[in-house]
Amino acid sequence: MELVAANDQRVAFVGQTEMGKSFLAEHLLAQQPRVIAIDSKPGLNWPGYHLTDNPVAALLTDKVIYRPPGGTPPESFWMEAVRSLHDRGGGIIYVDEGPVVMTPNRIPKGLADAIRVGAQLGVGVWVSSQESVTVHNTTLRQAKLIVLFYIQGHSDRDKLSKIVGDMAHTTAYLKPYEFVVFVRGETYDHDAVPKYMAVA
Repeated sequence: MELVAANDQRVAFVGQTEMGKSFLAEHLLAQQPRVIAIDSKPGLNWPGYHLTDNPVAALLTDKVIYRPPGGTPPESFWMEAVRSLHDRGGGIIYVDEGPVVMTPNRIPKGLADAIRVGAQLGVGVWVSSQESVTVHNTTLRQAKLIVLFYIQGHSDRDKLSKIVGDMAHTTAYLKPYEFVVFVRGETYDHDAVPKYMAVA
């Protein structure tokens, strides 16, 4: 797989369900020595990960799937996770189904802080969502990489186009497991084409 994401990068995955977001995230995260995956809408079942619903236990294992009761971790958890990963040499906090823990108008302060300062501490925050319109703008505007899968909604693509330009509109033609990648700071041609394909 050509795509590589560093542990201090902020990454957003956006696309309809069953298009390959979790599949790609799992494979990218396999490159990382330490991962805390927040499974707010239980569905992750990754081999080699310890599964827990305890926020303290979630900070004790290098590869963990944390299923917080009610879907949302305690407010203090986010920065505790950043500090824990930093103390162990860095890592990734992956939020599966971001809209469960945030809304378009509200993001937990702890998560916003983790997104803002995590990269400086060697901790990346990755957020996955089926739609861009259901997540807080911070997750998209702070992302170094935005990985876009098939997106059906016109309003969804319009919101993304304000960040990634015309690339947003190419997502209407992507097939399952195809995706395009927006890298902040790079310039793209008017007609973006899929740059990578997840290996099934």
